[in-house]
Amino acid sequence: METYTRILDANPRARVVVIQGDGEPLLDPTVFDKLALARERGLKTQIISNGSQLKPKMIERLLAEGPDLFLVSLDAVSPETNQKNRTGLDYARVTVSLAELCARRERAPRIIGLLSVVHGAFTDETAAALRDFDRIGIDVLFYKQLNRAFEGRIDGYRGGEAEGVPVSVRRALSYPISHQNISTISPCPQLKFELPYYLWDGQQTACCILNSERYAAPEYQHAALLERWRTKSMPSECEGCTYFAGYR
Repeated sequence: METYTRILDANPRARVVVIQGDGEPLLDPTVFDKLALARERGLKTQIISNGSQLKPKMIERLLAEGPDLFLVSLDAVSPETNQKNRTGLDYARVTVSLAELCARRERAPRIIGLLSVVHGAFTDETAAALRDFDRIGIDVLFYKQLNRAFEGRIDGYRGGEAEGVPVSVRRALSYPISHQNISTISPCPQLKFELPYYLWDGQQTACCILNSERYAAPEYQHAALLERWRTKSMPSECEGCTYFAGYR
Protein backbone atom coordinates (compact mmCIF):
# COMPACT_ATOMS: atom_id res chain seq x y z
CA MET A 1 0.00 0.00 0.00
CA GLU A 2 2.96 2.32 0.49
CA THR A 3 3.68 2.23 -3.25
CA TYR A 4 0.02 2.90 -4.05
CA THR A 5 -0.06 5.85 -1.63
CA ARG A 6 3.03 7.31 -3.30
CA ILE A 7 1.30 7.05 -6.68
CA LEU A 8 -1.74 8.95 -5.39
CA ASP A 9 0.49 11.56 -3.74
CA ALA A 10 2.33 12.06 -7.05
CA ASN A 11 -0.93 12.77 -8.90
CA PRO A 12 -2.85 15.37 -6.86
CA ARG A 13 -4.92 16.41 -9.89
CA ALA A 14 -6.24 12.88 -10.44
CA ARG A 15 -9.99 12.40 -10.43
CA VAL A 16 -10.31 8.71 -11.36
CA VAL A 17 -8.35 5.58 -10.46
CA VAL A 18 -8.66 2.68 -12.91
CA ILE A 19 -7.39 -0.72 -11.78
CA GLN A 20 -6.87 -3.04 -14.74
CA GLY A 21 -4.13 -4.62 -16.79
CA ASP A 22 -2.68 -7.90 -18.00
CA GLY A 23 -3.47 -9.50 -14.63
CA GLU A 24 -6.81 -10.01 -12.88
CA PRO A 25 -7.26 -7.14 -10.38
CA LEU A 26 -9.57 -9.12 -8.07
CA LEU A 27 -6.66 -11.48 -7.34
CA ASP A 28 -4.86 -8.57 -5.65
CA PRO A 29 -5.36 -9.07 -1.87
CA THR A 30 -5.09 -5.30 -1.36
CA VAL A 31 -7.52 -4.21 -4.07
CA PHE A 32 -10.31 -3.21 -1.66
CA ASP A 33 -7.83 -1.29 0.49
CA LYS A 34 -6.79 0.60 -2.64
CA LEU A 35 -10.41 1.39 -3.49
CA ALA A 36 -11.00 2.63 0.06
CA LEU A 37 -7.95 4.90 0.00
CA ALA A 38 -9.04 6.37 -3.34
CA ARG A 39 -12.53 7.04 -1.95
CA GLU A 40 -11.04 8.75 1.10
CA ARG A 41 -9.38 11.18 -1.30
CA GLY A 42 -12.61 11.84 -3.17
CA LEU A 43 -11.58 9.88 -6.28
CA LYS A 44 -13.89 7.85 -8.50
CA THR A 45 -12.83 4.24 -8.99
CA GLN A 46 -13.09 1.69 -11.77
CA ILE A 47 -12.12 -1.96 -12.12
CA ILE A 48 -11.98 -4.02 -15.31
CA SER A 49 -12.17 -7.75 -14.50
CA ASN A 50 -12.31 -11.01 -16.42
CA GLY A 51 -15.06 -12.20 -14.08
CA SER A 52 -13.19 -15.31 -12.95
CA GLN A 53 -13.33 -14.34 -9.27
CA LEU A 54 -17.07 -13.60 -9.09
CA LYS A 55 -17.71 -16.14 -6.36
CA PRO A 56 -20.11 -15.67 -3.41
CA LYS A 57 -17.60 -14.03 -1.03
CA MET A 58 -16.29 -11.73 -3.77
CA ILE A 59 -19.81 -10.72 -4.75
CA GLU A 60 -20.48 -9.77 -1.12
CA ARG A 61 -17.36 -7.60 -0.99
CA LEU A 62 -18.12 -5.93 -4.30
CA LEU A 63 -21.61 -5.10 -3.07
CA ALA A 64 -20.21 -3.56 0.10
CA GLU A 65 -16.88 -2.11 -1.00
CA GLY A 66 -16.74 -2.25 -4.79
CA PRO A 67 -15.70 0.45 -7.26
CA ASP A 68 -17.97 3.12 -8.71
CA LEU A 69 -17.72 1.41 -12.11
CA PHE A 70 -17.21 -2.35 -12.39
CA LEU A 71 -16.67 -3.76 -15.89
CA VAL A 72 -16.31 -7.38 -16.95
CA SER A 73 -14.65 -8.26 -20.25
CA LEU A 74 -16.97 -10.32 -22.45
CA ASP A 75 -16.89 -9.93 -26.19
CA ALA A 76 -19.98 -9.40 -28.34
CA VAL A 77 -19.81 -12.90 -29.81
CA SER A 78 -21.34 -16.26 -28.94
CA PRO A 79 -20.50 -18.04 -25.67
CA GLU A 80 -18.54 -20.61 -27.68
CA THR A 81 -16.46 -17.94 -29.42
CA ASN A 82 -15.87 -16.15 -26.12
CA GLN A 83 -14.54 -19.32 -24.55
CA LYS A 84 -12.36 -20.04 -27.58
CA ASN A 85 -10.84 -16.56 -27.59
CA ARG A 86 -10.49 -16.22 -23.81
CA THR A 87 -8.60 -19.22 -22.46
CA GLY A 88 -10.09 -20.58 -19.25
CA LEU A 89 -13.30 -18.53 -19.42
CA ASP A 90 -16.39 -20.23 -17.97
CA TYR A 91 -18.93 -18.09 -19.81
CA ALA A 92 -22.02 -19.50 -18.10
CA ARG A 93 -20.63 -19.09 -14.59
CA VAL A 94 -19.39 -15.55 -15.24
CA THR A 95 -22.71 -14.38 -16.69
CA VAL A 96 -24.76 -16.00 -13.90
CA SER A 97 -22.51 -14.47 -11.22
CA LEU A 98 -22.60 -11.06 -12.88
CA ALA A 99 -26.39 -11.23 -13.06
CA GLU A 100 -26.47 -11.96 -9.33
CA LEU A 101 -24.23 -8.97 -8.65
CA CYS A 102 -26.54 -6.75 -10.73
CA ALA A 103 -29.69 -8.04 -9.07
CA ARG A 104 -28.44 -7.68 -5.50
CA ARG A 105 -26.94 -4.20 -5.53
CA GLU A 106 -30.29 -2.55 -4.71
CA ARG A 107 -29.71 1.18 -4.49
CA ALA A 108 -25.93 1.04 -4.06
CA PRO A 109 -24.23 3.74 -6.18
CA ARG A 110 -22.54 1.23 -8.45
CA ILE A 111 -22.47 1.07 -12.23
CA ILE A 112 -21.99 -2.44 -13.61
CA GLY A 113 -21.23 -3.09 -17.24
CA LEU A 114 -19.38 -5.04 -19.88
CA LEU A 115 -16.36 -4.20 -22.00
CA SER A 116 -16.63 -5.88 -25.40
CA VAL A 117 -13.73 -5.96 -27.83
CA VAL A 118 -14.78 -6.49 -31.44
CA HIS A 119 -12.60 -7.35 -34.39
CA GLY A 120 -14.65 -6.27 -37.35
CA ALA A 121 -18.09 -6.11 -38.92
CA PHE A 122 -21.35 -6.17 -36.99
CA THR A 123 -22.93 -9.60 -37.50
CA ASP A 124 -25.96 -11.63 -36.48
CA GLU A 125 -23.71 -13.24 -33.86
CA THR A 126 -22.96 -9.78 -32.45
CA ALA A 127 -26.65 -8.88 -32.29
CA ALA A 128 -27.49 -12.16 -30.54
CA ALA A 129 -24.73 -11.55 -27.98
CA LEU A 130 -26.02 -8.07 -27.21
CA ARG A 131 -29.50 -9.48 -26.61
CA ASP A 132 -28.03 -12.13 -24.30
CA PHE A 133 -26.21 -9.40 -22.37
CA ASP A 134 -29.57 -7.69 -21.86
CA ARG A 135 -30.64 -10.59 -19.65
CA ILE A 136 -27.73 -9.99 -17.27
CA GLY A 137 -29.07 -6.65 -16.08
CA ILE A 138 -26.03 -4.50 -16.87
CA ASP A 139 -26.14 -0.70 -16.91
CA VAL A 140 -23.85 -0.05 -19.87
CA LEU A 141 -21.71 -1.74 -22.49
CA PHE A 142 -18.46 -0.29 -23.83
CA TYR A 143 -17.91 -1.52 -27.38
CA LYS A 144 -14.56 -0.98 -29.07
CA GLN A 145 -12.04 -2.39 -31.49
CA LEU A 146 -8.88 -4.00 -30.20
CA ASN A 147 -5.86 -1.74 -30.53
CA ARG A 148 -3.74 -2.64 -33.55
CA ALA A 149 -0.65 -2.47 -31.36
CA PHE A 150 -1.59 -5.98 -30.20
CA GLU A 151 -0.93 -7.46 -33.65
CA GLY A 152 1.89 -9.94 -33.16
CA ARG A 153 1.22 -10.12 -29.42
CA ILE A 154 -2.08 -12.00 -29.73
CA ASP A 155 -2.08 -15.10 -31.95
CA GLY A 156 -4.15 -14.62 -35.08
CA TYR A 157 -5.14 -11.02 -34.38
CA ARG A 158 -5.23 -8.64 -37.32
CA GLY A 159 -6.44 -5.11 -36.79
CA GLY A 160 -9.74 -4.14 -38.31
CA GLU A 161 -12.15 -1.25 -37.90
CA ALA A 162 -15.14 -2.13 -35.71
CA GLU A 163 -18.51 -1.21 -37.13
CA GLY A 164 -20.99 0.70 -35.00
CA VAL A 165 -24.06 -0.90 -33.47
CA PRO A 166 -27.18 -0.26 -35.62
CA VAL A 167 -29.77 2.06 -34.12
CA SER A 168 -32.44 -0.64 -34.44
CA VAL A 169 -30.39 -2.96 -32.21
CA ARG A 170 -29.65 -0.22 -29.68
CA ARG A 171 -33.37 0.53 -29.33
CA ALA A 172 -34.10 -3.12 -28.59
CA LEU A 173 -31.77 -3.18 -25.58
CA SER A 174 -32.36 -1.95 -22.03
CA TYR A 175 -28.78 -0.70 -21.61
CA PRO A 176 -26.92 2.04 -23.51
CA ILE A 177 -23.86 1.28 -25.62
CA SER A 178 -20.80 3.48 -25.65
CA HIS A 179 -19.10 2.86 -28.99
CA GLN A 180 -15.50 3.77 -28.25
CA ASN A 181 -13.97 4.71 -31.56
CA ILE A 182 -10.21 4.66 -31.21
CA SER A 183 -9.47 8.12 -32.48
CA THR A 184 -6.40 9.74 -33.98
CA ILE A 185 -5.73 12.49 -31.47
CA SER A 186 -2.37 13.97 -32.30
CA PRO A 187 0.13 13.00 -31.03
CA CYS A 188 -1.92 10.51 -29.01
CA PRO A 189 -4.23 10.76 -25.98
CA GLN A 190 -1.68 9.37 -23.54
CA LEU A 191 0.97 11.91 -24.50
CA LYS A 192 -1.39 14.82 -25.05
CA PHE A 193 -3.00 14.50 -21.63
CA GLU A 194 -0.05 12.80 -19.84
CA LEU A 195 -2.26 10.06 -18.40
CA PRO A 196 -0.07 8.11 -15.95
CA TYR A 197 -0.05 4.31 -16.08
CA TYR A 198 1.60 2.28 -13.32
CA LEU A 199 2.71 -1.34 -13.15
CA TRP A 200 1.90 -3.43 -10.08
CA ASP A 201 5.24 -2.52 -8.47
CA GLY A 202 4.81 1.23 -8.90
CA GLN A 203 6.95 1.71 -12.01
CA GLN A 204 5.42 4.22 -14.41
CA THR A 205 5.05 3.64 -18.13
CA ALA A 206 3.55 5.92 -20.76
CA CYS A 207 0.34 3.98 -21.36
CA CYS A 208 -1.52 0.69 -21.09
CA ILE A 209 0.04 -0.59 -24.32
CA LEU A 210 3.63 -0.01 -23.18
CA ASN A 211 2.88 -2.06 -20.10
CA SER A 212 5.94 -4.07 -19.18
CA GLU A 213 9.02 -3.35 -17.10
CA ARG A 214 11.16 -2.49 -20.15
CA TYR A 215 8.90 0.50 -20.85
CA ALA A 216 9.52 1.99 -17.40
CA ALA A 217 12.86 3.28 -18.71
CA PRO A 218 13.27 7.09 -19.01
CA GLU A 219 13.05 7.03 -22.81
CA TYR A 220 9.45 5.79 -22.56
CA GLN A 221 8.17 8.45 -20.15
CA HIS A 222 5.69 11.07 -21.35
CA ALA A 223 8.11 13.96 -21.75
CA ALA A 224 10.67 11.89 -23.66
CA LEU A 225 8.06 10.40 -26.00
CA LEU A 226 6.49 13.80 -26.63
CA GLU A 227 9.89 15.18 -27.67
CA ARG A 228 10.44 12.18 -29.94
CA TRP A 229 7.06 12.85 -31.54
CA ARG A 230 8.07 16.45 -32.19
CA THR A 231 11.31 15.29 -33.84
CA LYS A 232 9.58 12.53 -35.86
CA SER A 233 11.45 9.69 -34.16
CA MET A 234 8.76 7.76 -32.31
CA PRO A 235 9.52 4.16 -31.27
CA SER A 236 8.13 1.48 -33.54
CA GLU A 237 5.85 0.30 -30.74
CA CYS A 238 4.06 3.65 -30.88
CA GLU A 239 3.88 3.84 -34.66
CA GLY A 240 2.02 0.52 -34.70
CA CYS A 241 -0.54 1.73 -32.17
CA THR A 242 -4.09 2.62 -33.21
CA TYR A 243 -3.99 5.67 -30.94
CA PHE A 244 -0.94 7.08 -32.76
CA ALA A 245 -1.87 9.68 -35.36
CA GLY A 246 1.45 9.82 -37.16
CA TYR A 247 3.46 13.00 -37.58
CA ARG A 248 0.70 15.31 -38.70
